[in-house]
Amino acid sequence: MKYKRWLITAVVYLASIIVIINQYKVPPLMMNLMGEFDVSAASAGWFMSVFALTGVLLALPAALLLRYFGPKSSGMLGLACIMLGCLVGGAAYSGSMLMAGRVIEGVGLSLISVVAPAVIAMYFDRAEIGLPMGIWATWYPVGSALAYNLSQPVLDFFGSWRGSWWVGGFLALA
Repeated sequence: MKYKRWLITAVVYLASIIVIINQYKVPPLMMNLMGEFDVSAASAGWFMSVFALTGVLLALPAALLLRYFGPKSSGMLGLACIMLGCLVGGAAYSGSMLMAGRVIEGVGLSLISVVAPAVIAMYFDRAEIGLPMGIWATWYPVGSALAYNLSQPVLDFFGSWRGSWWVGGFLALA
């Protein structure tokens, strides 16, 4: 049981990092997105903002979903939202369609950010929870650093900003 809880923590941690990689794929590609969809910097900023805004607005409903469906189903739903949002965004032919994909991805953020600490708390006693929660707390900076550092190689490999959406969806699937 002791190793199982660390394995579950590792899976939750990786899922959390994947969510943040998907959140932060936009800023390094902003110029590409502005050119593709012929939008201003202010409008393109919403490609990033709508993801976070959705996550904030749905945090409480995500907690209710966690209570109703349980952590495994809620976590899988969160990753499914990331995958679906990546599919919609990667296939986007307009800024509105990309925005819709980002909203769907934001739903995934809200679910994973609520599920992860709940799952860790399920497997660790109160006296032991500090270390796994401390490790999990690095999900945001690790994910954003990876997103910024992987964006250019992914763009170079695929030749399009869409590659970051396909890679993000694949990571969520994996």
